This record gives sequence, structure tokens and C-alpha cells, in this order.
Amino acid sequence: MPRLELWLGLALLHGCSRAGSMDLDTSVPEPGPAALPLTDGPNLRLNEFVSNPEDGEEDWLELYNLGDEAASLTGWALASLDEVDDDPSDEDDTGDQDDQDDQDDQDDQDEETEDAPWRFAEGTTLPSGAWLRVWADDGKGAGDGDHHASFELASGGETVVLIDPDGDVWHEVVVPASAEGESWAALPDGSETWTVSEVPTPADRNGG
Repeated sequence: MPRLELWLGLALLHGCSRAGSMDLDTSVPEPGPAALPLTDGPNLRLNEFVSNPEDGEEDWLELYNLGDEAASLTGWALASLDEVDDDPSDEDDTGDQDDQDDQDDQDDQDEETEDAPWRFAEGTTLPSGAWLRVWADDGKGAGDGDHHASFELASGGETVVLIDPDGDVWHEVVVPASAEGESWAALPDGSETWTVSEVPTPADRNGG
């Protein structure tokens, strides 16, 4: 009798186990869509500027990738925009404002021609958590293997923009006038908190 009860118990247990297993989903889920390219998210940042370097050195700026993946810089561009003097005291007291406006328009056209966006070379990438220094030397050092923008930075202050492949401004930074050898740096890296740094840190962590 005990042997029969044991057999019945095992059979019942086996039946319950099979019934329970029928509720389990053992199918393999379909893979989800691939992760969006890094450039579809706000992961690239202007990070540091030196517009008044020490004697013998060139202006430079720095780009930082705060994303989790490497970023393609193909199609991305940089541009320098001079600050506009809106001081009302500069207006023509004689009332001949049309001539002044025409001159301002011409100056704006010259500026746009001079500071046309400079594009990164096709195939340029920036690894995750890495920095990239771009020399702002009006292209004087082009061909040496580094990145040389086609504009210079104004030591008296200006606005610098990072432009995405669609031609839209992705990141904009107003760079103030700076003393010789100082930099205007985001602290911490990739943030919107900016400070004067007496020790520039090209291609390295700011404030380090």
C-alpha cells in the first residue's frame, strides 16, 4: 500500500509539473531596433576655448563627447560669429541712417564670407568620453594631421556654434574676452556651467 501511494503521488506531481510548464513562454523575443546613432541625441558639446594664447601659440577650441558611444563627426561643422555692437551712441546724429545700415549690411556679408562654417573631415569620429582639440588658426596648419578650423577666435569675445549635419545650430557658446593664457571652460566637462581656467587642459578633463 505505501508503494502504491508513493506511485500515485509521483504521478500527480509529474502531472502538475507538466501543467505548470505549459504556461511558460519559451519563445525567443525578436531583436529590437538598433540603437539610434549618437548624433540623434544631445551628446556632443563645445567644451573649452583659448582665444588669447601665450606668445607663439594658436587659438584653439575643444569638443567633448559625453555620450555612451563613439560619435561620427561627418557632416558636423564649427563657426565663429563676431559679436555685434548695438551701442545706440554709434548712430548717425545727422539722421543719415540709411548709409550706416548699408555699411552694416556689407560688414555682415563680409563677416559671413570670412567666418563660413568649417566642416570636419569625412570619417572623423570622437570616442565616448573623449575630447577633441581643433586649432582655430585660420587653417594655417592644415595638412599636419590635426584639425585646423578655417577661422580664428577673437580675444575680445564672440559666439561659437557647433552645427549638425542638417545645418542647425546644435550647441552655442558665448565666449567672453579673456586674459592671455586663460581658457573659457565648461566645468564639469559637457555641462552648461562655464568658468575661467588659468590652466587650459586641451584634450583632457577640465579643472584637472
